[in-house]
Formats: sequence, structure tokens, C-alpha cells
Amino acid sequence: MIFDPSFWEAAEKRLQSRMKDHKKLAKAVAERSASPFELDERKRVVTRLARLGFDELAERAAKKTLTAEELEQEAADSDDFGRVALERILGHNDLTPVAFLERGSAQAALVGRVKIRDFSRRLVGFGTGFLVSPRLLLTNNHVLETADRARPSLIEFNFQEGPLGRMLPSVVFALDPDRFFVTSEPLDYSLVALRETSLDGLPLERFGWIKLIAESGKALKGEYVNIIQHPNGHPKQLALRENQVVDVIDDFVHYLTDTAPGSSGSPVFNDQWEVLALHHAGVPRRDRRGRVLTPDGRLWRPGLEPAWAANEGIRISRIIADLESRALSGEAARMRRQLLELEPPVARPPIAPPAPGER
Repeated sequence: MIFDPSFWEAAEKRLQSRMKDHKKLAKAVAERSASPFELDERKRVVTRLARLGFDELAERAAKKTLTAEELEQEAADSDDFGRVALERILGHNDLTPVAFLERGSAQAALVGRVKIRDFSRRLVGFGTGFLVSPRLLLTNNHVLETADRARPSLIEFNFQEGPLGRMLPSVVFALDPDRFFVTSEPLDYSLVALRETSLDGLPLERFGWIKLIAESGKALKGEYVNIIQHPNGHPKQLALRENQVVDVIDDFVHYLTDTAPGSSGSPVFNDQWEVLALHHAGVPRRDRRGRVLTPDGRLWRPGLEPAWAANEGIRISRIIADLESRALSGEAARMRRQLLELEPPVARPPIAPPAPGER
């Protein structure tokens, strides 16, 4: 995607209006003078505790009989299975089970590079997208604005390096917006159907999908999130544990990271690999005169990569609420129901044969 200064203005205004709160939060977390339990709304804290398996503690927290400090202490003293995850959230311990990597790898397989093409099938840009049901792909509206834009475009999975540093064979699917296409410019998302088989005959059902969760509270202010992406159309990359949530407002999440414009449409995950946001906009870093800078401190100009001060994602809970409000019928309604109700398969076979030398 090409950096368009006009596109980011709204995100930048939202960020600037909350900058004092962001700095205060970052300082509190760095100094450990406040935990995410204190920094976020109690309702979201209750949901987060329940999702981590602290059901009894979540019930007591909902009654507001415990302070944030008491909540933190009781959770830390618990033998509940979510305690390790909680220690990471609170910054007490960065150890995590090896299953964290295995789960992340499984989710990464469902993230692909969107190849944006024009009516003559000429490549005009890249984005990122990910499977969220047996047939549907989620990306940004500004990646696929219309069904006409989606019709000639493609999604490419497995565009990444293998364990030995060689590129894996990728799997490419055509999009099928005539079967399903829902988009929202205000929430900057597009949902589009994929063809049932890839260009080389691999069935889509081999992939599985990432479950979207309607509940709010999948990550608290002060937590760190993970982003799987194709920055600038490059092979798949992972921004891991350096992306701090600094705000949750209305439809948006703000987090500090270094994702590039080609990451538009990337899933933003918590440490349990649940998607909490759809990445959509970066906020550029500026000098004192308001000029956009590059990562090495030079003045930005078209063709260069800007430096980023923060990023903004669309909350998945808001996307689901918008999708549920749509008047759909027939097959489109059925596909929406699959997205909302079906659980993805627990185990998935490899999505492509290994490349020569990867055996």
C-alpha cells in the first residue's frame, strides 16, 4: 500500500487527543506503579479474567468488592491454569509455555498476503488478510473497497520462509465477492468470500480459520499484543511482545509498534492468540514543525517509509456488532452465521507440501 497522508489524519487526531493519557499509562506500566487491572475499566477486567479461566475471581470482581491490588494478589496466589498468562499481563514473569509458539504458528498459517489487482489484473498494491470462517477473509476496506476491487484480486497463503530459510511454496486463492462481500468505510473492514479451491486445486477446507470473539476485554490497557503481517507485501513477519496497548476507545485500539503500511488488514492478537483488533492505520512520527519523519530522522517524502509513533486497530467486537446489524439473506446470511457460530477445527493438516529440501 502507498502511504497517503490524508488517510491517516483521523487516526492521528484521535491519538493526539489522548496522548497525555498514553504517556501517563506507559509511565505507570514502566514504573510498575499501576497494573492493567487498575488502568482499564472493571467490566473489561472481569471479562479478561473470565477468558483466562479465573471464573470465581471474575464473579467477585464483577461485584466490585475487591480492589485492583486485591484482585492482582488473589490471582497471583491462585493455582488456576491461567496464572502463567496473568503473570505476563502484569509484567511479573515473561515465561510462557512452548504451546504459545505452536498456537501462534497455527494462527499464522491463516494469514495471507492480499494481492490487489485492477480490472486488467495488473498488480497495484498489497495488504494483509486472514480467514475468519470456512469461506470468508477479513481485511480493510481501504485494501478492498468494493466488490469490483475484490473481484480480480487474490489472497496468497504461505508466502514466507521455511525453517531452512527457503521460501515455501505459496497457495493462492481467487476472491469471490459475488458470493459474499460486506464492507464498512467507518470501521474500515471488508469481508469477502474465497473460491473453494486454490488456483492449483488445493481445497480451502484444508485451512481452518481464526475464530472471531464478540466479547470485549480480550486485552487490557498496558498489555502487549502480537501482530502477524505482510509489511509492504514482504514475506510474512511477526511483531512479537513489543506492542503495548495504550488505549481502548469507542471503535478503536491504540498500540505502540512499528508495523508498516503493507500490514493493513493484519490481525492483532493477545497472548492467547485471540484476535482483538484489525490493524488499519499508522500514525506517523513528526518533528516539532509537524513534518513527517523517516525511521532514520530524515524528512519524509513520497516513496520513503515513514517513522511511526503509534498504530490504530479496529476492535473486533465492533466489527462483529456491525456485521450482526446487516440485513442479509440466503447464502450470505448462512455465511455470516458460520462466522458467528462455527468453531474452527482443533487440528489442521499442512496447507501445502513441503518445498524441496524442507523434508
